[in-house]
Amino acid sequence: MRRLALLACLAPSVALAQAAPQIPAIVNMARSQAQINAAFTQLGANYTNTFYATNYKVKCDGSTDDTTALQAFFLKAASNTLLVLPPGTCVFKGALAVPSGGLNGSAIIGSGPYQTVLKYTGASTNIDLLTIGDGTNGYANWYVGGFKITSTTTMTAASGFHVKKLARSMISNLIWDGQDGTGKLYNGAWFDGVDEVFVQGFEARGSNDAIRLNGLVSGYKAGLFLDQGKIASSAVGIRMGGAFGGLATGQVDVISNGSNLVVDTTLVTEANREIFLGELSNFDTATVGDNIKIDDSLTTAMTVNIASWVATGPAAGIDIVHCAGCKISISSPVIWNHTGDGIKNQDPAAFISLGTSTLIHDNGGYGFNQVSVPTTGVITPGAEPMANTSGPWSANAHVENLNASNGYRKDPTGLIHEWGTFTVTGAANTILTTAVTYPLACPNAQLTSTLHAYPYGFANGQMQMTVTMSPTSTTGASISLVASGTVTSAQSVNYEMECY
Repeated sequence: MRRLALLACLAPSVALAQAAPQIPAIVNMARSQAQINAAFTQLGANYTNTFYATNYKVKCDGSTDDTTALQAFFLKAASNTLLVLPPGTCVFKGALAVPSGGLNGSAIIGSGPYQTVLKYTGASTNIDLLTIGDGTNGYANWYVGGFKITSTTTMTAASGFHVKKLARSMISNLIWDGQDGTGKLYNGAWFDGVDEVFVQGFEARGSNDAIRLNGLVSGYKAGLFLDQGKIASSAVGIRMGGAFGGLATGQVDVISNGSNLVVDTTLVTEANREIFLGELSNFDTATVGDNIKIDDSLTTAMTVNIASWVATGPAAGIDIVHCAGCKISISSPVIWNHTGDGIKNQDPAAFISLGTSTLIHDNGGYGFNQVSVPTTGVITPGAEPMANTSGPWSANAHVENLNASNGYRKDPTGLIHEWGTFTVTGAANTILTTAVTYPLACPNAQLTSTLHAYPYGFANGQMQMTVTMSPTSTTGASISLVASGTVTSAQSVNYEMECY
């Protein structure tokens, strides 16, 4: 008894206030309650002020209306201040927010996402439930974690968690309704103009968007890193809604959403810039539309790197609707089991590169469907799409550089697609003829209707070239060009053909 009394006297703020919260970097490494208390004391000591919700008449007993008390508590947030929520269910009926004006170095923590629950039961269906940031001033170096936000009211707009102009901050052990929630949040979390925000250990769900993010036309617009989370049972899993660059996903399971990822400009009318979907990410089982949909009509140079698992859905696996000038690198292990195409490219000005080990198979449409004739080189394939109902490639798919500048690929049907490059020089308005040898001899016959050649780049200014090509045997062809001007330096010409 004397030892317990002594501990209480030495650390009354820890021993008497409430149970210690779960702080990933410090407390989660502890192995006993004494170690947890010691770690929590150390954490609190790093802040100028530490405030406990229970000292502001917050009950969190599952029945008391804590709205007024919670809002008074959140208004205690200040620079270098720690706010501590107790375990329990904290019922509230109105919007909650930290002070406006800009704050740095603050923290809000609970006892864990399954222990501390903020439950909205109010009448309004279109309010943000918890807001950090005023949209005008910057909020930096925040830590938020260790609680859950949910609602028993069916929301028709707004978000459960809305951060505005948040920079260089960390969010962990947070649940926005989640897979086991009520499903009544409209948007789970909204990252509205953020800069270098790290989210780790989370669940997100909303009847509209589980997670939505955007940049600001003038302001923060780069860096949201999602890791160790699950995003499920929403109309859209992740919406990147404009003016943003640097969405990166790590160990994230995005599953059973209408569409798992949508990239557009519906939140801010400015082009997006970079997306990185990591190799440990899963985009699985879309339930209504495309698994991954890129529809940014404002961009002219977006970079998209898709290394994630992409599987199952009633439409396309990856649908590029609008993405002019985009450089899209796809190195997913698989893109499979979609009712539509594995990859569908509707933008003729997008450049797409496929990795050498990406398996595109068992889709209901084409493995790769180039909807319209491309204006640029479109696809640099690695593995051949296999067992797709409509075939590996659509008619407009322009295949380049499988094996450097000269190469071939074989379809399961026996069709061989071959291509090569050669150079010419010569006088203006003369016939420049070159005999080429195919990279692989055709076993049977050539398909003359598929033979064509075209200049790859003009080495001598804006020069016109007329190109004709005719087969000479199963091993090669004769290609003739007529240039409108003198070709004084080597002019590169590509050719393609098909045979059996």
